[in-house]
Amino acid sequence: MERRIANDSVALRLILLGVVTGALLWCSLALGHPFAISQVSIRSQEQGLAVGFQFDATSVVDLVQRVRPQLKDVDKTSLEPYGELLVSYVDARFRVSNEGRACLRDRGAPAPKLWLEPRGGKVPLSLAYRCDRPVGRLRIESELWRDEDTPHTVIATVRHGRGAERFFFNKKNSRLEIDLAQLDQPRATSGPSSVVPSAASSRPPSGASKPPLPEPGAIAPKASFFEFVNQGVVHIFGGLDHVLFVIVLLLAARSWRQLAWIVTSFTVAHSITIGLTALELVRVAPIVVEPIIAASIVYVAVENVVREEPRHRLGVTFGFGLVHGLGFGSVLLDLGIVGGDLAPMLFGFNVGVEIGQLAIVLPLFAGVRFARKREWRVFPAVRVVTCLIVALAGCFWVVQRLTGMAT
Repeated sequence: MERRIANDSVALRLILLGVVTGALLWCSLALGHPFAISQVSIRSQEQGLAVGFQFDATSVVDLVQRVRPQLKDVDKTSLEPYGELLVSYVDARFRVSNEGRACLRDRGAPAPKLWLEPRGGKVPLSLAYRCDRPVGRLRIESELWRDEDTPHTVIATVRHGRGAERFFFNKKNSRLEIDLAQLDQPRATSGPSSVVPSAASSRPPSGASKPPLPEPGAIAPKASFFEFVNQGVVHIFGGLDHVLFVIVLLLAARSWRQLAWIVTSFTVAHSITIGLTALELVRVAPIVVEPIIAASIVYVAVENVVREEPRHRLGVTFGFGLVHGLGFGSVLLDLGIVGGDLAPMLFGFNVGVEIGQLAIVLPLFAGVRFARKREWRVFPAVRVVTCLIVALAGCFWVVQRLTGMAT
């Protein structure tokens, strides 16, 4: 008996150490934003390109403060004077070529004034590029935000005539090559033929004097179904608030069957609002959604502490799942899902979210079940301490997001 108590004591110390370490890590990450998404829309013209950027506002603030350290008080609402700085950053890190020849940015326009787009929380920037011949085979090279510690995905949409194709730029994938003549075909977005797979296939036609540009990095992947599955997984593991919510849900479950009902309730609920948001039938501002998501973490964590058997857990999970789905859906809008691509991309993202959830739930709940079956005396204490730490993290996020400090 004494030996068992000693073993339980050691287990308690180890588990509490892990919980506290994990909580501190999560709270430290909460001070920065865990991932970022920007967009660039490239529209062909007769002899040039119209390029519209939608930059993650926090990344722009970080850029201004990095380039001009004295401007520590700059925030998302005071970026207006720094248009020239942002354009210079784009000039250094975003390059366009057509048929192997560089396209030059139109420098006739005055420096733009920056502003925060309130609905999506992005900073728009519009630029024009002139090419010395009609646009055909394009190469886009992007090193935008590759020097950030934060994982940053740039969704590039290339439009020509009736066709559109999307690509993902990130730290590893820094270029895309596309033949606009093939893009402007019926059903072009469903086939891979518009993507040039290598420099060898993008050589100029016979007799052309200009060689292709040097290879700057891996080709940006096309925005396929499987890429959106990956984005769903990334969003779950990058969103600490969703992870904590799932953890406190499973801590109250008593059996695999009960857990299955809870997970199903959450899945059905957030799938509904993900779809409604992606279809733009429902749109709630992040300043409303994000504090409620944080509050949902606090509520469930505290309920786990004050009630051994939480009441109405399925209904509570479903209700908060609707709110979490609004958060997931806003990510889909950032990823630029539109038109005929909506159904497969929406489904792919949702599959990715579920894969991420199950990767968290299954091993953790297996551990919880093991502790209960072994009748560890320390488990109730560990459960309470874990929920209290999660509740504190949730309170921190509520205050942070309500006061506009969320990054």
